[in-house]
Amino acid sequence: MSYNSKKNEFRVNDDEMANYFVFRSKTRPSYEGQELNAYVEWTLTTNVKRYEGVRFEVKQVDDGGCIWLWSKSQKIGITLKELN
Repeated sequence: MSYNSKKNEFRVNDDEMANYFVFRSKTRPSYEGQELNAYVEWTLTTNVKRYEGVRFEVKQVDDGGCIWLWSKSQKIGITLKELN
């Protein structure tokens, strides 16, 4: 897992970097009810999914640094982990 504060980008990948997930937005998700647009990309068994400008709403933020986001239009749910 990694976080790049200059790009506001969260990344998760396996040891071989063959399977990964990327979330990038201009605004860091931080509070419930917040809405933001983001780029998301992830691997599947046979290809890669990429979506630009997906509208997400922050549904929950817990004390442990987990952030739950939901895109109603694309039906994409994401959980991010804040890294300090």
